[in-house]
Amino acid sequence: HVRENETGKLVKPDARDIARALGELFRDDTLRSSIGRNARDHVDRTCAASLVLDAHEKLFRRIMAGKPANA
Repeated sequence: HVRENETGKLVKPDARDIARALGELFRDDTLRSSIGRNARDHVDRTCAASLVLDAHEKLFRRIMAGKPANA
């Protein structure tokens, strides 16, 4: 999840808002470094290969047992 100024910048899908957010990041080294560090930590905690593989294994075991995939 993107959290404003913590793990990223939330922007509207228009060029001006994107340019504003990018300009802020270009000008603020501390914010840019903090967001980068926090985003990397978030990905490491939630998207590590071992976590994804474990989730897939659990899903496949449910399916093979005849249980609903989304339960």
